[in-house]
Amino acid sequence: GYGFPGELVDGNDLFAAHEATRRAVERARAGEGPTLIEARTYRLAPHNTSDDNTRYVDPDELERARARDPIVRLRAYLQERDLLDDEREAELGEAIGAELATAVEEMERAAERMPVELLYDHVYETPTPRLARQRAAALEEGGA
Repeated sequence: GYGFPGELVDGNDLFAAHEATRRAVERARAGEGPTLIEARTYRLAPHNTSDDNTRYVDPDELERARARDPIVRLRAYLQERDLLDDEREAELGEAIGAELATAVEEMERAAERMPVELLYDHVYETPTPRLARQRAAALEEGGA
């Protein structure tokens, strides 16, 4: 519809998603424009802390989806090839946790210096009336 190719991929398959992304990057670097990658996956948790997904999610369907959890699948793949053990996974978890904590701290510091109106810039070419009201309310609350 927008004049560039799209590709559907199993979003729970790390290798399929990586391959689709590799092809898209290759196309872009060759000057062939963008690629839309639709990575279909399954949400294993509620939308948020106030959502009770047990009211609308079939438990059997959820268990089938859990069996395709990409993290569990990747862990099993790496362990089967002796590329990951419990000790190395713990080390990686600690290192990644520290890196994420640092990134969050940096973003929190940057957010303290960021004028609230920037949240509303570049959302639409012409802001909707609702967005304009939200921006005005945020500014009134002392966000600027």
